[in-house]
Parts: sequence; C-alpha cells; structure tokens
Amino acid sequence: VQSRWRLSEREEADWELWPRVRGVLYHRAAERLVREIEQGHEADVSMASRTWKSVWEEALAAAEVPGWIRSPQLEIQIERQALGVLSKFLEKELEYRGRSGVRCVATEEDARLSLVWDDAKSRRMEVVGKADRIDEHPEGLFVLDYKTGVQSFKGGDIRERGYRSEEHTSELQSRFGISYAV
Repeated sequence: VQSRWRLSEREEADWELWPRVRGVLYHRAAERLVREIEQGHEADVSMASRTWKSVWEEALAAAEVPGWIRSPQLEIQIERQALGVLSKFLEKELEYRGRSGVRCVATEEDARLSLVWDDAKSRRMEVVGKADRIDEHPEGLFVLDYKTGVQSFKGGDIRERGYRSEEHTSELQSRFGISYAV
C-alpha cells in the first residue's frame, strides 16, 4: 500500500521550523546578503531585516515552510531568531572581507562545480556539486560551504582533516580564468 499510494512517514508539525527548512532559508538569506554587499549596498541591520522578510515571504508564498504550526506570535519569534543569526553573519562577513580582502565571484545559484581528474592509482574520479560560495583572493580561490547546524571548524582543523585541497583544480582555474591555487 505504501508504494502504491506513495505514502511515507512525515516529520511531526512543530512550533519551530524544521532544521532543514531553517537551514535552506538561512542559506538563501546569506546568499542575498553577500550579493548586496558585492553590489556596494551598506551592510546593516536594516539590510538583514529586508532580506529575511523577502526570503520568508517568498517561502510562505511557495509553500516551502512545511511542518510549521503557523501563528503571528511564532512568526515574530522566528523573525527575531533569524535577524539575530543574520546580524551575526553580517558582522562576521564584514570582518572576513576586511581581514582577507576577498571578492565573491559566485554564489550557490551559479557556483556549480564539476571536477574530473585521475588520482595517484590511475583511477578516473569525478566530483560534482555546488558550493555555497566561491571567493577570489590574490593567492587563490576559496570554496565555501555554509553549515547552519554544526560548530565551525578552525583553519588548522580544516588542514588537518584534509578538507583543503590544492591539487586537481584545473576546472576551477579555467572556469574563473585564474592561474593560482584553489
């Protein structure tokens, strides 16, 4: 019966957004904030508020907020939480840009990647995905993937765990017309 009628268990409705839904909305808002900063708009709390309201209204209109028991009071609470997160994001974004001197060259919408290479054992490998963001720096490209539900890594952790790769990135280099490391 389950396969015939395509039945499946759903998460229970809740007073808060499901983590997956909240993560998608935060990603969309962060992407828009980065684009606005790249376009030269002043980054402040009103930018975060406008962006969140836009993302939220679009998601509600498209019925992309499943499992949420809707009420005006809860909507206010969700907006307060989102504005807290996005304000902190803006603070860290401006700090990151000021310290590193990067320029965002692609966001999730246009940062699709497909890398093909032969590894040390002569096996053909392909990695396909999309980055949340790609930043350009005089020394190379930074491929970023936002994590909305985990603790952040420190730079040393990233290198120690092998998440940083400078090999086999000719696809990225040719796509963005660069000759330095990724």
